[in-house]
Amino acid sequence: MKVILSRLEAILDRLSHPHLLTAEEVGFLAREWDETMDLLERFPDGAAFRALSAGDKLFLRTWLQRLLRRLPTVLNRLVAQKSDIAQQLFSESRRLQAMNQRYFAEFRGTGTLHQKA
Repeated sequence: MKVILSRLEAILDRLSHPHLLTAEEVGFLAREWDETMDLLERFPDGAAFRALSAGDKLFLRTWLQRLLRRLPTVLNRLVAQKSDIAQQLFSESRRLQAMNQRYFAEFRGTGTLHQKA
């Protein structure tokens, strides 16, 4: 269980700084999160969990609760980063549309596209 919680904590640590991650890294971390959560969901049904002392179970539960408290902050950072990227893409889309309209107007006005020096 400690290995599982350590993996979740490492993923959250990386996701806490989305501006340092590529889209591929975020996708990889999301898949790793899902796989690790599957392990966590199966753990309480196993013999390893039943063999833990009450103190170990309390320690692990406290660790899990600490991770759960971090989730909203990490989620907000990811949403903010996604919003920033969406705004950049929207701005670039508007710029591209303006260029397209300008080129179309030049092409329509002369029958050929002029190059500007």
